[in-house]
Amino acid sequence: MQYAQDIALRRVDMLIEQYVVARGKSYDFVSTELASKAIRSVMHSPVGDVELDLMLARKAVQQGLSVRFDRNGHWSDVSPSAGRGG
Repeated sequence: MQYAQDIALRRVDMLIEQYVVARGKSYDFVSTELASKAIRSVMHSPVGDVELDLMLARKAVQQGLSVRFDRNGHWSDVSPSAGRGG
């Protein structure tokens, strides 16, 4: 079962990279709301909303894009240290 999970995570990572590269050709930012809708329309993500946003942000920053954390609701439940290894 872990093998299937690993494959799903790799697929999400590839979709994120494709989305960010395509978005970067026309815009200088990535919206977490629009990106998550696009990715989830292609496949069910094995990660939650917050982790998906953080994955998007990492890829966007690597491509030199800014990130708009514009999804409502879920960020208010996250501790300030989320995604920082703590």
